[in-house]
Amino acid sequence: MKVSAQGFTLLELLIVVSIIAVMSGAILPAFSQYIDNQGSRQAQEQVKSDLRTTQNRALTGSAADQFIGTDPVLFWGLAFTNDSPTYSYFISTGNATDDCSEEVKGSYTLPENFVFKHGGCVFFSMEDGDYNGISIGSSNRVIVGLSGSNTNCKSVVLNPAGLIQNYTTNSNCN
Repeated sequence: MKVSAQGFTLLELLIVVSIIAVMSGAILPAFSQYIDNQGSRQAQEQVKSDLRTTQNRALTGSAADQFIGTDPVLFWGLAFTNDSPTYSYFISTGNATDDCSEEVKGSYTLPENFVFKHGGCVFFSMEDGDYNGISIGSSNRVIVGLSGSNTNCKSVVLNPAGLIQNYTTNSNCN
């Protein structure tokens, strides 16, 4: 009785391993870019959600019965710091619209490795929820992106009537 050995030769195994290595090398950069893109979308959604939460606080009149000094609270707001992943929410009388931090109530943090590309603040009126006194760069956008990168940023756009929406195309980080 003759027994035949079946299997792969060492050369065949080396060829298959080489093919897998080449394919992996081609796929990894695209996968890395996909992960970064998903992270920036997550950061964009988080900022949009936090802007809406702050706007809802203003609309519901939360803290309307509070005073800062002798002035009544008229605004809820968010303060963004350039090149920082942390941002805070605050209440304001509207008298100190340039410092964005009359009375800080708490803070949020973006996902890992993401930062704001422009500092500034947004105020939501407790009267009607409209945003006032925006001072984010020179536009009505909150821009987030990877720390140390000036490409593939995402932004959230605000209009004077209080509408908050994602800007659907990749933004220039400047």
